[in-house]
Amino acid sequence: KRQRARRAENQNTFSSVKLITNEAEVDKLVSDYATARKGDATSKLKEQVHARKKFHEWTYPKSLCTNVTKPKEKKTTPLEHLATVLKGMIAHEKRVGHVPRTQSSCGGADTELRDLAPELLLTNQAHELAAQRAEEMEEARPQDDPELVRRHNAFFGKCFVDADVRSAGTEPGVYQIINIVWRKYGKDSYWCAEALPIELDDQEKPVPFPLSLVDGIASFAEDSVTGMRRSSVEDYWLHEESDETSMLADMERYQALFQVPQPQVPGV
Repeated sequence: KRQRARRAENQNTFSSVKLITNEAEVDKLVSDYATARKGDATSKLKEQVHARKKFHEWTYPKSLCTNVTKPKEKKTTPLEHLATVLKGMIAHEKRVGHVPRTQSSCGGADTELRDLAPELLLTNQAHELAAQRAEEMEEARPQDDPELVRRHNAFFGKCFVDADVRSAGTEPGVYQIINIVWRKYGKDSYWCAEALPIELDDQEKPVPFPLSLVDGIASFAEDSVTGMRRSSVEDYWLHEESDETSMLADMERYQALFQVPQPQVPGV
């Protein structure tokens, strides 16, 4: 079920991305943001790569690198790496004649996502859904719920490594918990951690988001968790003791792998 939700979410998220179709456009995008806004260019290039793989679901030869993360041994900047990756993908698409598909041809991603997991739909309806979810949580769990407080103290703002994602080799698999929620899945409800992937800097060190907890409510700088990043939120269960034990192990893996402490979060 989670795999179906993730596929539908990806299709919905990246369906509106207008594909860059030639190298000149890639070079123009990079040059337009070449000075003070390299982060914007990086995000837009990643969006192009993800749209091809996750919405259009195109495949590429194994000899062609399509990873958005720069290999450690590669002596280029992340921006240069992404530009090279995208140019290689475009060249392959021209050779095989890939044709972009429309939203209507993706198997009803919007409908499937709404039916399966409406709280994961992170598009223009995000604010409405966030307000609806906040209302549901207010009814289901008071702010001073000891179980919520306990989970906040143990997990909010913490970083961890998803071994399954990391072992796939396409992403670093490093995440940060940005919220603890009481979420409805069908007729049942569960404690979940909302987590966002965090990027690595040029020294391959993680760059966590600046989070805080104000009166039991998660707070973060809006400009740091928007656009494509906000659309990448993943749910991780924290309902059973085994879920918490697994998450604690993933948090320890993060510290051991990168040799860094967990972020200090105000309010926790």
